[in-house]
Amino acid sequence: MSTAGIDVTDYIQAFMAEREIDFSRTALVVVDMQYATGHRQGALGRRMIREGSNATNYRFDRIENQVVPNTQRLLAGF
Repeated sequence: MSTAGIDVTDYIQAFMAEREIDFSRTALVVVDMQYATGHRQGALGRRMIREGSNATNYRFDRIENQVVPNTQRLLAGF
């Protein structure tokens, strides 16, 4: 079966096909950047620290050093 030149029997190809981007009609939407679960002092961070979770530093180091800076770069570049 084929739709618009894409073989829909190939699941990956159907959803990963390259498409031309019209920047005049394109928006960057940042979703799910929440203090409660993404900050050491948010509710999840406080709970993880209180419970002595081994993943606390790993989780928040990645958010602070990778997720937030990369998101800021995307926003600045967009």
